Amino acid sequence: IRGTRGLYSGMTVFEPGRLTQSLEDPHGWYFLDEANMADPAILSLLNNLLDGSGEMAIPEDRRKIVRPQSWRFFAACNLGYQGTQELNQALVSRCAVIECEGFPSDVEAEMLRREYPALGETADAIVLIAIAVLVSRQSGLHEFDFCLRTM
Repeated sequence: IRGTRGLYSGMTVFEPGRLTQSLEDPHGWYFLDEANMADPAILSLLNNLLDGSGEMAIPEDRRKIVRPQSWRFFAACNLGYQGTQELNQALVSRCAVIECEGFPSDVEAEMLRREYPALGETADAIVLIAIAVLVSRQSGLHEFDFCLRTM
């Protein structure tokens, strides 16, 4: 997340990761997808960066990066999926949490039809099946993750 050590001309050097690169951009931003699948020790690196000090230490370079005032951090989580964990409250308290529900079924079916025109009215049935699986899972009738990755 911060970066890695690498070899360059026989010397060990620090190669900045995307987070570090975003902080070096005066108008940068960083998006952390599936944050609740990350190692909590890695996520703890964000605490100082997101609090009042706005700093991130880079020990490999013996420097601190100060967060630019216009820099923004975004994180997304998929709650309840296998392999996810609850986020540390220290991190959550530094964020504005916005919960998003799924799209209305008619909008979701239309999105499927636009992406896959051959589906036609089958898109409506696909959405209804997805809703039934979601309701079944939420009610505890099954624990299987029904998605393309598990088929």
